[in-house]
Amino acid sequence: MNAQVDIVSITPKKAAEYLENLLDGQRNVRQGRVKTLAEDMKAGRFRLTCDAITLVKGKLANGQHRMWAVVESNMPQPFILLRTDDEDLYKVIDTGASRSIADTLRLTSGNQMAAVAALVIGFQRKTITPVSYTKKTNRLDIVEFVETNAEALLEAVHLASRLTANHLNLIAKSAPAAFYYLAKPLHGQQRVEEFLNHVYSGDLPESACSVLRDRFMRERMSLKSMYPQTGLALMIKAFNVHYLGVKIARNGLRMADGDSYPEIERPLPQDVPK
Repeated sequence: MNAQVDIVSITPKKAAEYLENLLDGQRNVRQGRVKTLAEDMKAGRFRLTCDAITLVKGKLANGQHRMWAVVESNMPQPFILLRTDDEDLYKVIDTGASRSIADTLRLTSGNQMAAVAALVIGFQRKTITPVSYTKKTNRLDIVEFVETNAEALLEAVHLASRLTANHLNLIAKSAPAAFYYLAKPLHGQQRVEEFLNHVYSGDLPESACSVLRDRFMRERMSLKSMYPQTGLALMIKAFNVHYLGVKIARNGLRMADGDSYPEIERPLPQDVPK
């Protein structure tokens, strides 16, 4: 990566030039944000900060609102200016008007897909607790995972949306979506969807599906928020019991502190999806 950093005074004319050459995927301009910045500039309250105006191969990738404010205030302002040829830098840029992962991915369901991706990455790395999950699943990992697996993640997001549209929302949608994403390659779409529909509809009494549903319902009634990681782990446990046809007690689904993710039961030879 080549990069050059300077402190420069950007004039309204230069700001306008930058605004005419934006990197694809920029957010819509928030006029309220521009107005506030322009007023600060006119009043002498605007200060140089470490948040660099960023040009990626000459295109403005960070600082759109500040450049508009320079134009609106008609006053030159000092900025740190970063020039780089690293196109991946856009994935990790964060600014005063925060850039969500959906902004970075430029996908309509980007945030939902990112939430599922974070769970799947955590499962793959066997990091289930909130602390380790947060530490080991960083933004760039998530963005790159979504870009690589977008089609399958979007399918999982749509499946979770259908479940919650037709039934009570038992837990954060990222949990059933992540389970679907992980289990479908092993067991096929039909078996995984049937299991999740049993869980959400409650139409299979005295089963692992109903035990899982009851567990989620108890959490909702207690006004607690179950971590999606815990929900995903319990789904895997319930699915394994359901698939193997094993009996389970009403309090048989538990996750203790320090437990790791269970593995998804692999299909028996006769059940391998075609």
